[in-house]
Amino acid sequence: MKKAILLVLLFAFSSFSYAVSIDKNLLNKAKSGDRVSQEEVAKFYEFSGEEGESLSWLYTAFENGSGYAAGKIAKAYYEGSMGLKRDRYEAWSWYRKGANLSDRDSLLFMSNDYWERGSSTNQKIAFQHLVQCISELKDSECNVRYAKLRRSVSGNLDTSALEAVQRAEKMGYPEAYTELAFYYENGYIVEKDISKAYSYLQKAASKNEKNALEKIGEAYLHAHKYGLNKDEKKGVDALEKAGVLGNGAAYRTLGDYYFADKKNTINLNKAINYYQKGVALDNPYAAWNLASLYSEYSDNLGRRQSSYWKEMAKLMTLAADAGLLTAQLELASSYNKGEMGLSSRSKAKYYYELAAKQGSGEAKLKLKGFN
Repeated sequence: MKKAILLVLLFAFSSFSYAVSIDKNLLNKAKSGDRVSQEEVAKFYEFSGEEGESLSWLYTAFENGSGYAAGKIAKAYYEGSMGLKRDRYEAWSWYRKGANLSDRDSLLFMSNDYWERGSSTNQKIAFQHLVQCISELKDSECNVRYAKLRRSVSGNLDTSALEAVQRAEKMGYPEAYTELAFYYENGYIVEKDISKAYSYLQKAASKNEKNALEKIGEAYLHAHKYGLNKDEKKGVDALEKAGVLGNGAAYRTLGDYYFADKKNTINLNKAINYYQKGVALDNPYAAWNLASLYSEYSDNLGRRQSSYWKEMAKLMTLAADAGLLTAQLELASSYNKGEMGLSSRSKAKYYYELAAKQGSGEAKLKLKGFN
């Protein structure tokens, strides 16, 4: 009996090994210089866990003009994976190579990188990368990204933004439906139509688009949009699904529902749970509201407020560094006054300067004292 089981296991193992062995024709084509075959061989070895072999083939494919390979090498440097040491400068260099070879992921990375630098010149370069992606690759995500950035620059009245998102809609890209819902809900360029906006959100949600799920879930909880009646179960289900898909704002909304919503009974444990999930997704509002919860309800949680200071400071820093003005002012004040165990004139000045850049009169007034 044991011998029979052993034979079965050996057969199963040998069958698995055979099933995942590389195709010899593919390997031969890669060795002969076929770029697409080289990319496929690299994918095979990555899937098989042989990262060193995969990386070697990626370098070979890149030398043969593969933008895909450049993008993969860039990502490995960015994440510190595939045996490479994490190096953001080297990653940027490889992403630039990938963009020059029209690799989609590289073009998106370069666009995001230049956009985050903030100046009008960098924004133009960001758009140039997206236009390249759209014109050469006809990519739906690049169209939506272009639409959202163009819309934010032009105050929602840019027809090129609408045209870009309409192109993505024709490709069936889920986020395009969510973006179109925004236009119809607010009457930007198109005629305002709430029912049409909700119809687009439903299409997006049916494809598990996280932002649409977040909007629909929030509407069910508060019954203030799209003619929906309040339905806590549907609202929570949609928001939790959005959160699982990576939408930190959905968890923030759920946290607020159990902490800050005056029409709903406070449930601190649920609020903390949802806020913590939002913080894990780097949502600044979840971080700020969780810090506020600890400050206001420490006694209800059976702890002194001072025992939360370290965690509160960490949460406030996350929110402030993400650009939340209220958090920047509060954190600057705490550093300046020596509150919550914090004391640093230089850090107080730093966060007041961040707040001043956002136009805060209070921050500008405080900075005079530092000068």
